[in-house]
Amino acid sequence: MKKLGLLLASLFVMMLATQQMKAQSASTSANAKATVISKISIVKNSDLNFGSFAPSATDGTISVELDGTRSVTGGITALNDIGALRADFTVNGTPNESYYVKLPTEEGNTIPLTGPEGADPLIITSLVHNAGDNPALDDKGKKMFSVGGTLSVKANQPAGEYTGTFDVIVAYN
Repeated sequence: MKKLGLLLASLFVMMLATQQMKAQSASTSANAKATVISKISIVKNSDLNFGSFAPSATDGTISVELDGTRSVTGGITALNDIGALRADFTVNGTPNESYYVKLPTEEGNTIPLTGPEGADPLIITSLVHNAGDNPALDDKGKKMFSVGGTLSVKANQPAGEYTGTFDVIVAYN
């Protein structure tokens, strides 16, 4: 009987403790939210092409500007402008979202263009774009921009076609 009384007393104390805990607690609700945006993508519309030119006994450069014009320095003679093109790209994604453009020469990298066997490569020393410092997609989720660049040419560079590739990276801010 003593054990039964002790058991009942223990149960009574536990019930009181539970009641006191309930009386001291509080709660509230919080909302949860997630926004799903469209994946950003980039499409190349045209390649960067420095066009035809003739080297001399002096090093030089040839540049394709963002407006599509060409300029030369040193011993380079630009031939016809046919074939000289800036590269054009279209970015697609979530309307009005801001993004950034990253070009490989921003970190001091150069891009080699390889040509005839035994010839030194031509080197793209800089690339520039006209997307702006903080570009944003339009209300349809698109934005076009161009890339121009400067090509370094050694004296007496052998004739031939020189090719190479470079990556253009876009990502949301």
